[in-house]
Amino acid sequence: MKEEYVLMYTDAFKKVLESFSTNRVKAQKADIRDLSSINHDMAVIVGFVGDIKGQASFAMKEDVAISLSSILTGGMSISEIDEIVKSAIGELANMVMGNACTKFCERGIVLDITPPMVITGEDYRINAYSPMFYNDIVIEGIGKMHLDISVGDY
Repeated sequence: MKEEYVLMYTDAFKKVLESFSTNRVKAQKADIRDLSSINHDMAVIVGFVGDIKGQASFAMKEDVAISLSSILTGGMSISEIDEIVKSAIGELANMVMGNACTKFCERGIVLDITPPMVITGEDYRINAYSPMFYNDIVIEGIGKMHLDISVGDY
């Protein structure tokens, strides 16, 4: 998988989040690793199929999920991960993936996405079958979100 593909996802995240808030978004340099073991409080996994197949996972700590959810719900006061947070973060992942699919389509690569799967808890692992590109996304004033993209034959 080309690094430019990962950058399309991070650019999509930046575009979507900055359309809702004034928080600046900065992506670290993308890198590759053989296996993803994410240890955060919340993650969302969205698959993609079509000309390429794979999955994207967005993982974050509780405070980041709560802050992002508050922004997405128009400033609602939120104190813990609840159904509103799960729904808001799942929808954020959906918007990012939809935006990224549009970017791929502009390059002649047709993709569809699966519904987001939200995972919460303290002891979970997300493993992929192929090498994963990862990128830490820093959201000014909020914290860091971890993005993994895996492409391969499933």
